[in-house]
This record gives sequence, structure tokens and C-alpha cells, in this order.
Amino acid sequence: MSLTALNTQAYSGRPWPLIEGTGQIYGMYVLTGMQTTRTELDCYGKAKKIEFSISFQRCDEDLRERLQSSSFSDLMDNARSSANDAVNAVNAVKGLF
Repeated sequence: MSLTALNTQAYSGRPWPLIEGTGQIYGMYVLTGMQTTRTELDCYGKAKKIEFSISFQRCDEDLRERLQSSSFSDLMDNARSSANDAVNAVNAVKGLF
């Protein structure tokens, strides 16, 4: 069932989050390829062993890269500026009434 879900995701061509089993998020990726090999068949022809490999292509900027490229003070200055703009907009609307 898991391989079917991966095939469906690959077929859709849409980005999906790549998340490790521990919860670590690596970003958004598109599945670009998948190969499966089924071996060790039982008497009914069902595979007892399935090996697969997947190819991904990253389609977003890593948040860690963004944080490293700008300092914490720059981020705080931008947040402060946005907050001040919002307060000024609210005060301007209040002045109309």
C-alpha cells in the first residue's frame, strides 16, 4: 500500500513534504522517479521481497538557509516594522470614524 501511495504522489507531480520518522522536516520535494524490484515469489506469485529506490527534486528554499542568510536582528527589525505598519493602519481607520 505504501508503494502505491508513493506512485500516486509521483504521478501527481505535486510537491510533498519530506518528513523523517522522527518528525524532522526536510522541506518540499517532488518525486521524480521510482524503481521497484520484486523477488522471492511465493507459490501464488506474490513477492516476499520488494526493493525500491526513489528520486526527489527539491522545490522550495530551506528555512534554515533563509535564517542563516539573514541575522536575527534583521528578522526582528522586519517583524517590528510590520507590526508598526499594522498599528498605524488601524489608527488611520479609527480616525475616519
